[in-house]
Amino acid sequence: MFSPRTRTHTHNCKTPSSSRSSLIAAHGSLPLPLPRTSAAKSIIASAPVRRNEMVNMQKNVDAFYAENMPSETQARLSAYKDTLLAFLEGVARSYPDCPGIAFITSGGTTVPLEVNAVRFITNFSSGGRGAHLVEALAERGWACVLLHHRTAIMPFRRVLDTFSTEQLFAAVASPPVPSAAGTDSASTAGAESTPAAASKAELHRVAELYHRTKGLVHYVAYDTVVEYIFLLEVVSRTLCGTAAPQVLQQRPCLFFAAAAVSDYYVPLPKMSREKISGGDGLTLHLSNVPKVLLLLREEWLHRAAPDATQPLVVTFKLETCEEAMKRKAIGNLHAYRCDAVVANLLQSYKEWVLVYTKSGDDSAPVLVRRGEAKTIEAALCDSLISLSRP
Repeated sequence: MFSPRTRTHTHNCKTPSSSRSSLIAAHGSLPLPLPRTSAAKSIIASAPVRRNEMVNMQKNVDAFYAENMPSETQARLSAYKDTLLAFLEGVARSYPDCPGIAFITSGGTTVPLEVNAVRFITNFSSGGRGAHLVEALAERGWACVLLHHRTAIMPFRRVLDTFSTEQLFAAVASPPVPSAAGTDSASTAGAESTPAAASKAELHRVAELYHRTKGLVHYVAYDTVVEYIFLLEVVSRTLCGTAAPQVLQQRPCLFFAAAAVSDYYVPLPKMSREKISGGDGLTLHLSNVPKVLLLLREEWLHRAAPDATQPLVVTFKLETCEEAMKRKAIGNLHAYRCDAVVANLLQSYKEWVLVYTKSGDDSAPVLVRRGEAKTIEAALCDSLISLSRP
């Protein structure tokens, strides 16, 4: 069975210091020290995973679906395969020079407490990182599939949240503000003298980017953690399956696991059918959500052709303590055989990240920081895209 994610309480954690700031200032965004040969297909050769281990993991996941998702829901979500294939065919036809495909997960997950759900447990994530990743990748010509929570911040639309209602309608009514082509999110703000003017410039820049790249982005929405895992498998197998356009199978593929996935859930047979009545208190018994990253890496997101470039699997680790961040990032890198783990602190996640890779030195991760004309996601994309190229 799958074990729950351990949560370690760490004492004497170091917070980011002036030495960290000096390191960032000195090095900036550094290139990842990885060979761009066969290592791009699988950053480092892993010990072969026993076939029966994968079979047993898949059986557990299938049982998880069967117990917690009605067959009609499974059929409805499975239909996403057809719309995704149509999107991929459109990309292959309309964007013949598309350099690669990115699969990004974004937002939190919900765990309903009732069948006719009123109350939920939520593993919250705004989805901002996923939204910015999509924009940065689309701006670089990549096709993007975004698996997002229905309430997550969305690419392009996220710029609207920076306005008051009055500012929004004033900006919409005003003519576009000229901006340099090819600039990344947040790069135009410095050229404007007031926050309102900067926001208006960013709105028109993002609107131009949306119209230029909207054919490169496909959206798949989920709500509960069960739906998330089910759709994660559907999308992964569709992207790597034989039905996908062959020309895209030869292009690099990046997977960014940026969603915040719940560790626990209430099994459907144990849920109250109607709203739980109020009272003196509520005691819940939660079960462990299956861990599927290793299964995704070895089975779901695996191209069958022997000469195919295998997807690059990138996960994220957010902590509030630097020592815990480093330790857990290294643990995830090896436990789930990720190609890279992006480690970041809550206090500074928009400014700099550390990237751990299988071929790198665990004691010397690569520092990537936001440039003056970039978001941190744009800088991160530039570093990771180089790994995906054969």
